[in-house]
Amino acid sequence: MSEPDEFEDLQQQIQRLKGTPEKKSETSGQMAGMGLVFSLGFTVLGALMAGEHFGRYLSEKAGNPQYAMVGWGLGLGLAVVGAYFMLRPYLKQQ
Repeated sequence: MSEPDEFEDLQQQIQRLKGTPEKKSETSGQMAGMGLVFSLGFTVLGALMAGEHFGRYLSEKAGNPQYAMVGWGLGLGLAVVGAYFMLRPYLKQQ
């Protein structure tokens, strides 16, 4: 082995012992972004669907179709709150 090869090996061993994190690839950042988008979408969709089902249940029990709008309002409120809690760490960074 030549001297530069030994030096590079020694540097790699030092970095490994220090526990220096390796550089993240560009695709890992993209995957994290996609995960955030999908989880945000499912959160909003789930909240809206739960509100719609709750409103339909209230409408059938009370016999008044206007309670469906109450369910949509509750679902929309839950969606906004869920999206806020999910995005709060990113909002604090700016």
